[in-house]
Amino acid sequence: MFQSLLSKTLVVVLGTLIAGFVGLLVLSSVLFTNSKEDTFTSNAKSTTRLAASQINTGTRLKRTTMIEPQITALLSTEGLAIAQIRVTHVEGVEVLFVTADGVEASALPALPDPDFVAEEATRRLGDYLLVTTPIELGAGDARQRVGELAVVWDRSGFLANIRSVMGLQASVFVAVLLGLTAVLVISLRTLVSRPISNITHTMSELTDGNVEVDIPRAGTVELDQISESLVVFRDTLAERARMEAAAQADRAREAEDLRLANQFQSELERVMQPAQLGDFSHRVEVTPGSAYSGMAQTINETLTTVQTVLSAIHGYLSALAKADLTRQMPDDLPGEFGELAQMAKTSTTALQDLIGSITASARNTLEEASSIASMAQDLSDRTGQQSASLEETSAMMEEILATVESSAKNLGIAERTTQSVAEDARKLFAGPID
Repeated sequence: MFQSLLSKTLVVVLGTLIAGFVGLLVLSSVLFTNSKEDTFTSNAKSTTRLAASQINTGTRLKRTTMIEPQITALLSTEGLAIAQIRVTHVEGVEVLFVTADGVEASALPALPDPDFVAEEATRRLGDYLLVTTPIELGAGDARQRVGELAVVWDRSGFLANIRSVMGLQASVFVAVLLGLTAVLVISLRTLVSRPISNITHTMSELTDGNVEVDIPRAGTVELDQISESLVVFRDTLAERARMEAAAQADRAREAEDLRLANQFQSELERVMQPAQLGDFSHRVEVTPGSAYSGMAQTINETLTTVQTVLSAIHGYLSALAKADLTRQMPDDLPGEFGELAQMAKTSTTALQDLIGSITASARNTLEEASSIASMAQDLSDRTGQQSASLEETSAMMEEILATVESSAKNLGIAERTTQSVAEDARKLFAGPID
């Protein structure tokens, strides 16, 4: 209870208003009561003095019948709240003691003894007012005090009237207080509670992370200062959220880059390990569009080129091993691979020329051997006829045999040369492969 600012403000303000109104009510009641008391006392004193001046003092208050009519008339006068009258002679003798009709003497307070020295006096006796005034004979310096008139005035009606007026006054004060309270509640709700509620709602939204919320303006200096602080707080939260989002995006990019790097490294290991063993059939696979796509494409193209060159070399050497000198390396190989292909082509051409020369020499040797054999046959047929030239023929035969032997040696040299060229070609193309 009374936890909200509006409730506490209302309690303080209403407490202040109530205290002020109660103080004002008490003050006004005291002033009103005193004013009425003074008026009542003044009227009672003046009426008592008037009554004392009208008492017949011709017999010096010794004859009751002379003053009783005046006292009875005073009691019966309408509008005077007299409860009791006492007339006392200066010698202390009670001349007359009368109680008004309808008033019980036992309910009235006891009257004090008369005081023939004092002048007019008043004394409150509960709900009654006692007014005593001297009864004098003569005038001026010749005046003589012959007695005392004591009148007991009933204040109950007067007090009831005061209570009624004070009750009405209190009702008016309560009505005014309620009206002011209603106006105060509405004003506080409009000027304080609603703006504070809006600011509280805004703070809750900011606490929940809503940096798009509008900051309300209350129209008062203090609350507008709070709104300005909330604007700064909101902007700070927005900047912080932006920085956190940027940092989170950077962390995500770093994590993605690390994942792609690990993926690329794994793919390189998967592809290069077989390549080190001579298997160039594997290719690097990475996420399309990543930073490693271009590098992976370059590596894959390099592997494809190496595989193509090795395939061409393999086919060339296979054909060369089968003595097929018609197989050539491709002419469109790039860079040093093209130079290697040109060297292989040149070597093949030189080998073809050498083998062709050897073949031509062997063919000539065979032709010469065939011619020599024919000549020998011819000489054999003419042996009987040309015995004289046997020695010459024998010498010629030795020369022919020497020529044949020389041709055979040349053929062996050609065969060894062919084998040496083939071996040199294998070594030449095996070097780049290794």
